[in-house]
Amino acid sequence: MVNLAEMDVSLYPAAVKAQLFALEAEYKEGDLTKQGYDKRRSKIIASYQALLDKDWSRRRSSSASQSSAFSGVSSLSLTGTEGNSDSLDSKRQTTFLKERTTSCDEHSFNNVSRIAAVQQILAAQEETPNLHVEKRSSAAPKKIQKKSNPSYDTDGIELPRPRPMLLIPPPPTDAPPDSDDGEQTPLPLTTPDTLENMRTHLSSVRYGNNLAPNSHSGQVSNKIQALLHTLQRPKKKQHYVSDDELFEIPAPEVDPNAPKPEGPCSEVLSGPDFEEDDSPSYWDDEVEGQARSIEEALHKHGTQTGKAIAFTILDNNGKVSSHVSYAKLLSRTQKIAYGIMSKYMMKEKGDVILKKGDRVALIYPSQDPGAFAAAFFACLFANLVPVPVEAPISNMEPGAQQLGFLLGSCGVQLALTSETGYKALPKDPSDHKVVQLKGWPKLVWYQTDSCPKPPKEWIPPSRQSPHSTAYIEYTTARNGEVMGVTLSRAALVTNTKAVSQACGYDRGKIIVSLVDPKREVGLAMSVLGPIYSGANTIFIPPLLSRNHPAAWLQVITKHKAQFAVTSSRAMLNALKVTQMPKDINLACLEMILVSDGYQPWTVYTCDSFQSSLQTKGLDPAAMCPCAYSPNSLTFALRRPRSDIGHRGVLSLSALSYNVVKYDEDANLTSLSLQDCGNVLPGVNLVILKLEGSMMCKTDEIGEICISSISCGSGYFGLSGKSEQYFKVIPLDKEGRPVGNHAYAKTGLLGFVNAAGSVFVSGTVAGMIKLGGRVHNSEDLRATVLAVEPPSFVHRLRVAIFSVPLLREERIVVVAEQSNNFSDEQSFQWMSHVQQAIESIHQVVVYGILLVAPSGLPKCSDGSLNIKETKDKFMKGQLNPSNILMFPYRCITNLPKPKNLNELPVNMHMHMALKSGGRSVEASGTPLDISFDDQDAAKKFEFLSETLRFRAQKTPEHVLFSLLDSKAHVGHKYTCSQLHRKAERIAGFTLEKAKLNSGDNVALLFPAGLELISAFYGCVYAGLVPVCIRPPSADNLLAALPTLKMMMECCNIMAILTTHGVMKLMTSKAGSQVVDPKKWPMFIETDDAVNKKKVTIYKPPTPEMIAYLDFSVNSNGLLTGVKMSHAACNGYCRALKSACELYPSRHLALSLDPFSGMGFVLWCLAGVYAGHHSILVPPSELETSPSLWLQAVSQYKVRDSFMSYTVLEQCTKELASNMDGLKLKGLDLGSIRTCLIVAEERPKSSLINNFSTLASELGLPSECISTTFGCRANIGMCCRGASHAPPSTTHVDLRALRMDKIVTVDKGSPHSVALMQSGTLLPGCKLIAVSLDKKEQCPPNQLGELWISSLHNCSGYYCLSSTATDPTPDHFNLSIPTANGSWSKTGYLGFISLAPKSTIGSKSTAQNAEVYVLGLIDETLHLRGMRYYPIDIESTISRCTQRITNSAVFTWQQLLVAVVEYSGPESEAMNVIPLVTSSVAEEHHLVVGVVVVVDPGTLPINSRGEKQRMHLRDGFLADSLDPIYITYNM
Repeated sequence: MVNLAEMDVSLYPAAVKAQLFALEAEYKEGDLTKQGYDKRRSKIIASYQALLDKDWSRRRSSSASQSSAFSGVSSLSLTGTEGNSDSLDSKRQTTFLKERTTSCDEHSFNNVSRIAAVQQILAAQEETPNLHVEKRSSAAPKKIQKKSNPSYDTDGIELPRPRPMLLIPPPPTDAPPDSDDGEQTPLPLTTPDTLENMRTHLSSVRYGNNLAPNSHSGQVSNKIQALLHTLQRPKKKQHYVSDDELFEIPAPEVDPNAPKPEGPCSEVLSGPDFEEDDSPSYWDDEVEGQARSIEEALHKHGTQTGKAIAFTILDNNGKVSSHVSYAKLLSRTQKIAYGIMSKYMMKEKGDVILKKGDRVALIYPSQDPGAFAAAFFACLFANLVPVPVEAPISNMEPGAQQLGFLLGSCGVQLALTSETGYKALPKDPSDHKVVQLKGWPKLVWYQTDSCPKPPKEWIPPSRQSPHSTAYIEYTTARNGEVMGVTLSRAALVTNTKAVSQACGYDRGKIIVSLVDPKREVGLAMSVLGPIYSGANTIFIPPLLSRNHPAAWLQVITKHKAQFAVTSSRAMLNALKVTQMPKDINLACLEMILVSDGYQPWTVYTCDSFQSSLQTKGLDPAAMCPCAYSPNSLTFALRRPRSDIGHRGVLSLSALSYNVVKYDEDANLTSLSLQDCGNVLPGVNLVILKLEGSMMCKTDEIGEICISSISCGSGYFGLSGKSEQYFKVIPLDKEGRPVGNHAYAKTGLLGFVNAAGSVFVSGTVAGMIKLGGRVHNSEDLRATVLAVEPPSFVHRLRVAIFSVPLLREERIVVVAEQSNNFSDEQSFQWMSHVQQAIESIHQVVVYGILLVAPSGLPKCSDGSLNIKETKDKFMKGQLNPSNILMFPYRCITNLPKPKNLNELPVNMHMHMALKSGGRSVEASGTPLDISFDDQDAAKKFEFLSETLRFRAQKTPEHVLFSLLDSKAHVGHKYTCSQLHRKAERIAGFTLEKAKLNSGDNVALLFPAGLELISAFYGCVYAGLVPVCIRPPSADNLLAALPTLKMMMECCNIMAILTTHGVMKLMTSKAGSQVVDPKKWPMFIETDDAVNKKKVTIYKPPTPEMIAYLDFSVNSNGLLTGVKMSHAACNGYCRALKSACELYPSRHLALSLDPFSGMGFVLWCLAGVYAGHHSILVPPSELETSPSLWLQAVSQYKVRDSFMSYTVLEQCTKELASNMDGLKLKGLDLGSIRTCLIVAEERPKSSLINNFSTLASELGLPSECISTTFGCRANIGMCCRGASHAPPSTTHVDLRALRMDKIVTVDKGSPHSVALMQSGTLLPGCKLIAVSLDKKEQCPPNQLGELWISSLHNCSGYYCLSSTATDPTPDHFNLSIPTANGSWSKTGYLGFISLAPKSTIGSKSTAQNAEVYVLGLIDETLHLRGMRYYPIDIESTISRCTQRITNSAVFTWQQLLVAVVEYSGPESEAMNVIPLVTSSVAEEHHLVVGVVVVVDPGTLPINSRGEKQRMHLRDGFLADSLDPIYITYNM
């Protein structure tokens, strides 16, 4: 066995040396320590030890290409059957349908076999049921959905049956997990040369060829080098949990029966030699084997045969607009060259100073080819480098910004254009100058129509070296980046000569061109080739071809043209003509060069055109496809009337594995290809594997690579990419270099048959890799277009791309829909598309979107911009009119959770287990119950006694002040006023209703002072008040039935309310719902008069019920709890101690006072502590959002309590009106504590947003925290000013779903921030109890929170007499490891110990931090894990800023997401793919139903908490009035 570590360094494989070279460079630069260097070095050597032991005899030399081959051979695992090459020559059996001839276009692929295949598949499928998708009609008036008051909704409503039209597929069964050994893919092999090239590329960043990366011409290079040096420094290791530790990631399924290539290794395919030219002037005698420049050919024709016609320009009506002779073209060229040189190159000062080799932009319209050709040749004469680009129409045009980046990177300062082109440019209305286009450099525009005539003595500059750059042709990468391919003068003339020789161009020949003459095939075949050969080109303008598709055939007949350069689109448009002109005669045509003939979808186009026009004299051998790439120019061409065309019917299944397998006949799953002829003279062609540089086998699909003088020299300014794409060294099966020439990648996929013909099967940019298979987007597009009806979508407007999701690519189909189809037909068509693709290609589409006509972004040449379409899909900006998602069928690799016992334990848990697994208990400070003179209220057991004491001791002290909408005090209560008002109400109630002590009385008052006085009136009278939110005119019909049910269940004897509320309940509208006679007695307290002296009732024991507290939690359950006098007194004492409340303090309250902690703060705490309560009704904030801010600033409030609803309104007001608030002089610096009252997990993001905005008004960031309460204890956590600011910890969200607490660093992947839920009140103790074993939990272990305190509720108040009382199961419980009486909170959470450095003199229990996660009954159990709705909703809210709110719930094991959308209704469907993808990626869940609704639809309770179960009831009752509902398949 060979030990790599013991070998001499010189004998190491090149790949190992390359990585060691990079490692040593980092070590020398000081980026690594010696220990880190040794550790990484040993890993590099060990990774290649196995490969070396396997085959030591294959030891490589030190070249990088051989090392890369070694890596490719070792990982090669493809085998297969050999294809039948003889079938290429077999006659292709094709039947053409006459009735479909007029509905074809060039991208349809619509060979009849594909259309028949789709029809056969759809006929075999069962009829698809109607999809119940609801969409709000734009014609119908929008219904205003009035939201019912959530406090009246109950949980016992009978749910309606599911709608019969609903089609919900069953959730997919999880595939069995595959084994995962966790090995990583070896790094790609690199050499010191390639490493240096990569560094040069990174540091250059599109510098010109004449600027070195370290040039001091600017500071950009130095900054980038410094940035790279910073990024290379070792970072602090971040603590997080990887997916492999928590989940079993399903490995991609490998088909053991997949076809594999078995043919021999392919060889280099070389083109023929150039024919000897009789004219020696075309050859350079000084440089052997190099052709002279194109401008010399123009000069020769212009001087020797000047009257010969070079270009014939037609107008939009088909008439000859102008003839451009060679002499005239030469004259125009020289004028432009002289004009540029005299104005910009022969001056020392000016806005633009050009020198030889500088780049110049050519921006000409396609209908002005003569002006473009003159400018192009003028740049060559002046030794400038032309950069032809499309003329932008506006700043919003997709791709225009990338073109600007290209011009900027090329250093372009001057732009040449014609008068027509200049008029079409976007102008500034003020000065009529060309606007500064987004992303474009500042350009000087030069119109070439009227250039000065050069003097007779003027001589053009001497010809430059053949290796100098002739021009730059732009190309678009797969990621949308526009790059410029630099083509030398030798490449230009060599390719032109090869094309002219292959086509047979000669003097006097006539060429009809329909393609863009500025780039690609149009420039080579319509401009350069004819000028080189002295031929005449007739240009067909685009508008003429569009309006009269058969006009070019008439031009051929009229002028007896021998050649036609066209596209498949023009050919199919000609076939659409209903009445073909009778005088067409194509017998003169020697060649029809199809510019895009290398594309697979042009087979049917060529066959249809040939078959239809054969009667017009068209020679079948004249059809000549060609293969073109910007990197290599034209490299293959079928010669006219000499090469025999070859066809191949290939298996689509084998093609998806990059294997060539021939089918005898066209069938359902086959693809017909035509060859692109043989390679051109001077061209060497190889087929390389898609990964690495190994040569493919003869029956294997790979990337076509070209070696020729005509190839480009690289991407301008991108040396790193140029090395990767233009300096490829092919390797044979043994890993040895093939030849001494570098090859350029063309970006085309294909193979070579036995006859030497080149076949192109697709493009690298169009590849979609799914599960080890490769699909071509154009082939998928053919299947889409074959679905009936053919006119359903615009056939040139179908985009197919892939998006990454859960470690795999997912296919998305986007098409422009025709206007004359209904929604039902749209969904039927989309369903048929999915069935066809799944049956033919064995792949499931992730989503199909239909957009309105002209709704997809397009490039300047009219083609679809796939990159821009994909970006808009990812950002939710496509604005589809219909959408159908298939996540259930498409996503089959959802990770499975591992065994919970095998999960890693974090550091805190490990410390707890190491110390014996000790359980932890959190507790507040001890509650001082001793009496002192300074706090005389402590001696009273009942609040009625406390109020009477304060009325006697401090009668004029103000307890409550109610603010109006202008922050003015509308009403106030002093101690004596409140006492007297309570006495009057007590006496009036007892006198009018004849009630007994202990009777239940309902309080229906709006948030104000009347509620406080009515409560103490009931307490004085010995009655039990039940505070209920009064109904309003908006929710009267929905609130009254629930209110009536509560009255009956609570045995309400009387209703204390105001005259306005009583009148509303007994109104005509209310009488239609509830008979006024069935209400208990109404007692109006507006003018309560007590004529008799009232004796204040004193309960015999403090354990008697003081009031009933009813509330709706976030789970939608309406529950009531019994609050005793002892609990009220104890709670107020704890609040007073924690918040340091004294009579001299001002406390601002802005929350609903009808239940929970809000009721205690509004009505009870002020009387007990004697502080001044400034009451800000939340209803006033709807008209005055800044009311709370003004109140705090005006009264210098020290402590404040608010709800999440108020916090959100204040945040919006701060964000929108910060400058106005500053002008008013608002100052929040007086606040010491700002507490948010809630019964849920703290909303840390909302709190942080408010804190950041309010800090500009002086609000201290550390003063904001939350309180926490529940039904068992309405207030257990409340932070005082003396307590430390709330802590925030980060836990792994995926482990949390498995009921595990794994703390991670801030910013770690899949982390969620949890804010501490305040500080436990004095006298409170809290523990976490495990759900399964009912044992007390150690620190950082999830469990149900149990509370023990003096102010625990006495129990539940049952609304139904037949229901079982749940009190024994939730109150007065015991646990062996903790002393005291405990009550269940119903919430999940955990207790974390503070660091030792912060404990100080306090006990461990007092420094324990409580973190609340959510209500147990509200968690979602899906896929064997526990999900918290707030986490999923947080993910949904991050999708787009137009999602204002969201809520999730489950229904029939389906996850339903309801999304509030604030944008236009026409754009509402944008959120559907965003929500589906985001939830699947972050939570490994498939959203079954997405409901898009208007803002304000989600039911919210008084604390700002979502009522998800009420929302679920509304969804089932179909009462949400949605904008759009989609059911994912």
